Amino acid sequence: MVKELMLTAVLLMITVCTEAIASDGEDVLRPRGSAAERHANDGLRVSRSMILGIEGGANYSMFSQTMNRTGAALPDSPENVLKEGAGISPYFGLTADFLLAKSIGLQFRALYDAKNVSREFNSASDGTVDNSFQIINVPLVAKYTLDMNNITTALALRIDITKSVFITAGPMAQFTLGNVTRHDEVRIVNTDSNYFRINYDGIAGKYSSIERSINKVSKLLSGNQYVADSGVSYSSMRYGLEFGIGAKLDIGKNLWLVPQVRYQYMLTPLYNNFGAEDGVRMLTNQPSHIDFSDPKLHSLQFGAALWFGI
Repeated sequence: MVKELMLTAVLLMITVCTEAIASDGEDVLRPRGSAAERHANDGLRVSRSMILGIEGGANYSMFSQTMNRTGAALPDSPENVLKEGAGISPYFGLTADFLLAKSIGLQFRALYDAKNVSREFNSASDGTVDNSFQIINVPLVAKYTLDMNNITTALALRIDITKSVFITAGPMAQFTLGNVTRHDEVRIVNTDSNYFRINYDGIAGKYSSIERSINKVSKLLSGNQYVADSGVSYSSMRYGLEFGIGAKLDIGKNLWLVPQVRYQYMLTPLYNNFGAEDGVRMLTNQPSHIDFSDPKLHSLQFGAALWFGI
């Protein structure tokens, strides 16, 4: 469903840009006249030195990291849910565009930029039957959701492809607001005969599922279940590159509606590399060590802006 929404948004953007390019070539038989007639007295594109704008839209965020194992491969471990994730979240903010030369400008953006990614993974672990040493396979569903809020600043060079369509590229920085929160949940598929004997808080009982919210990076199952975990803090500031395409649609004097698509490619990892033990198959003597590395969180932004020429 998410991929279908992305494809629809990209196709819509291509359609808008195509229509904008076509409109720049209208002839005198059309109601608005030719491109030269329509833009002959356009003060923004020729003499206006600054544009201010407000914008908003949605992020499609994509998280991935490398998980190298030493020991058992454990392809069905619940820890594998942490390998990747995706999600949708909002952004909004302000834009200032300064004319440098004909068809070239310099943009500065400041955005409130939320990120959300999640994933659900069918997995399994070792378990035992009550009052016996019989080892059984316990089907599980592992899930996590990561939420973070940022202030994003970007400096981009704008180049007009036509009088209506432009591309942008430049550096960006993201500053984390407050804590990054990851919500973890592991639930047992067959609850008739299986249960967790202890929850994330270390309280004994019979639980069909366990869950927690944490503000650090950690493996999925804590030491309360298996082996003592380790973790690191999330990066408070990240740098990256941003690339975009947009279309300026005239809706009034010195006023434009500007649909845009941008890609945020982050160079800074989301956190530092760390290692942890995966103990879900210890009862069957399958120890496994995981090295978590190269965690990246990139985003596609689909949105629209209202630009004012001053």
